[in-house]
This record gives sequence, C-alpha cells and structure tokens, in this order.
Amino acid sequence: ILTMSGRELAALYAKAGDRLFARNIRGFLGDTAINEGMASTLCREPDNFWYFNNGATMVCDSARKTSERGHAVLRVTNPQVINGQQTTRVLFKTQPARTKNAAVVVRVISVPRAGERGQERFEQLVSNIVAATNWQNAILPSDLRANDARQVQLQRELAKLRYHYLRKRQTKKEARRQLGNQHCFWLKKEELAQIVAACEADPFVVRSGKEGLF
Repeated sequence: ILTMSGRELAALYAKAGDRLFARNIRGFLGDTAINEGMASTLCREPDNFWYFNNGATMVCDSARKTSERGHAVLRVTNPQVINGQQTTRVLFKTQPARTKNAAVVVRVISVPRAGERGQERFEQLVSNIVAATNWQNAILPSDLRANDARQVQLQRELAKLRYHYLRKRQTKKEARRQLGNQHCFWLKKEELAQIVAACEADPFVVRSGKEGLF
C-alpha cells in the first residue's frame, strides 16, 4: 500500500492506454456524479484529493521494492488497474497543473501465476477482488460477467459479422473511441441476454429484469 501522485497515476494511462484496464469490468463511465465530484476536488482543493478518494487497486505478476538514488521504488510486472479506472481517467483528463498536488492511495497486489492451477487461481482471485472493490460507481451483476471467457468469445465472433459487441458498460463515445466505426451494428450484452432469454427461458425470468439474467 503506497501513496502515488495523481500526475504519476495519470502518466501510467498515458503510457499504456486502455491496456492498463484490460482486467477491469467496466469502461470509462464519463460524467457521472462521482466523476464530476473528483474533477471538482482537483480543481478546487487538490491537496484533499487523497482524503476524499477511495484510491486504486492494481494486480500484477510480481512486485519488488528497490532503492534508487535514495528513493524507494516499486517495480511491478504486468500491472493492471482493476479498481480505480474512473479515478485514473479523471486525473488524465485534468490539466497537469491541477494534479500536481493531488495524491492517491494505491494498493498493489502481487498474484503469481506459476505452478499448478496458477492461472486458475489468478483469475478467481482477481474476479473476487474486482467484485469486492468496485462499489464507488455502482456495480451491476452484468458488470461482473464482462470479462468472462464466453463474453470475450462473443465479442470476437460477432466482430466477424460486423457487430460491435459491447461487453463492458461505458459511454457510447468511449466505445467509439476504442472500437472505431468499421462495424455496422451495435449490440450490448444486456440486449443479447434478453434476446436469448426470450427464446430459451420462462417468461417470468425475462420479466424479472435484464440484470437478473446475469
């Protein structure tokens, strides 16, 4: 657990882009009340950002603390921000002068994948951490399914049919930025779930709401 400057956290996204959030269950949610509140704090009282923000959680394959020129340095392998994407993106969007004095609490969790069942243990633990920590912007049952292997497969297969399959909840602007405009059709995972349920499930299940389908 460490304190990281807001500018440095934003720089991670500037360097790695959306790959930094590959394990996150959502995309950027845009101008939600929470995100606007973070932006307001950065504008008016950046020194207090550390106190008001829930911080970020990263998982990595390995983490090693070293000392360089009298400073403690944490070197990590394959870092992924699994909680704190909204914070990171708001910091990235904010003028650097306003993030200079802002700081964020960051938890770094090393989860080795080596050994028997290492990858399975990694996937399960990361899923559990994501479910337990992503509550600042409300999390939905469908969000928890966003990175399932079947959802990823659906996205890839539907792309061959010129469909943008939106398996992560995000703004349309964010989806267009990531996916481009080369496909003709857009389909959300919630919509597909409703279509499948209408054909396969009892009508009572369909009427109970789309989140219940997940």
